[in-house]
Amino acid sequence: MAQTYLIINTHDAELCAPMEADLDKIPEQLKGKDFYCTCPHGQHGYYLFVDAESSDKAIDVLPPSLRLGDTRAQALEILRLPD
Repeated sequence: MAQTYLIINTHDAELCAPMEADLDKIPEQLKGKDFYCTCPHGQHGYYLFVDAESSDKAIDVLPPSLRLGDTRAQALEILRLPD
């Protein structure tokens, strides 16, 4: 059963260009998703939410260039805060 994972990446500044060069190679299931990039304003990295069967399968959907640096997938429980 699929669940939501947060992909968390940190990388060195020199890896930004190779990572950006492959953004057109993302699989169909990632197209249109929000890609939270922290590079312009702090630590180089990104966050991405994906649905997958396991943390390994969440990472497997990424093209190799988006796995550069330190990349991991953390399972999430999503709660809605009360109004």
